[in-house]
Amino acid sequence: MQAYNSSSFDPSNAAASIHQMIVEGVQGTQWGPGSVQLFNDVNGGTRGNIYAVMREYNSGGLDPDNMSNGLGASDSYVSDVTNYLMGWAGTYPVHSLNQ
Repeated sequence: MQAYNSSSFDPSNAAASIHQMIVEGVQGTQWGPGSVQLFNDVNGGTRGNIYAVMREYNSGGLDPDNMSNGLGASDSYVSDVTNYLMGWAGTYPVHSLNQ
């Protein structure tokens, strides 16, 4: 996870720099919100909708009628993350791999 204008990866201190990037992605920076602020934004377009949070997190904007509109970012980001979280690997659901 990363946030707008956040810390960069430092190969000489990989664990700490990855930790900092995750913290900034979740909590945000002075330049922009993290996923927590987007999730709790009751006045904005995300309003606790995890799909809207993912879309705005990835693209910095939101088309509330089309979560696949990346507004210049990755169009498939929301569906990709959703599929990963639902246990999909590629185009095959995990449960079919175990049959």
